[in-house]
Amino acid sequence: MTLDIFVDALTPPGSRLIAQAIFSWAVGLPFRSEPAPPPRPCPSDMVQVGRVCVDELPYPNDEYEEPMLGVSAVFEEYLSVPGIWDCERLCALDGKRLCTWGEWQAACEGTPREECGPTREYIDPNWAKIMRRSPRELARLDQHAKASEHPGCVSRHGVRMMTTLEEWVRVSNGYAFSRGFWSREGDCTALNTAHAPNWHGYSNACRCCKDAHVP
Repeated sequence: MTLDIFVDALTPPGSRLIAQAIFSWAVGLPFRSEPAPPPRPCPSDMVQVGRVCVDELPYPNDEYEEPMLGVSAVFEEYLSVPGIWDCERLCALDGKRLCTWGEWQAACEGTPREECGPTREYIDPNWAKIMRRSPRELARLDQHAKASEHPGCVSRHGVRMMTTLEEWVRVSNGYAFSRGFWSREGDCTALNTAHAPNWHGYSNACRCCKDAHVP
């Protein structure tokens, strides 16, 4: 009688590995557990796009939380404005990184304009108040589209709500952000390179990436 047959005959379902380990120890045989399943290419809240995992939604990538707006790309120590978070730090806290422009564009492919386009009228911002992080001014301007209200705003890869916020990305010479938010049309090819990485406009957001577990 082999070890496997002996263990199967004497143990109830669900206890096989424990019984096999005990029996192997008792008779001096090496214990070989069942091989672990291969790791998933991406975490469950990310979408695989080639060799990269992309957050399904803007940071914090949660269906039931509001996207974090008014963020910069990187933090500058000389900024004295409280409450500013930057995308590089936010992504790093989750073991991820900011997407490159090429990764972002690939994830955006097939995003339907008619489902993700502008949904609100443009409101003139008071930029002095925005740079001071005025809660009242930010609340006045915030008209972001909710993912639950736009189920069709999905790229062909399954990445959601792209082109609805101005998301920071890495570019070859630093940082830039995608163009298009709730009152200004954008697409998967529009890029704004006019601002320094410490810029934190009211429609700026993050989307994180990480390398996929692929052979």
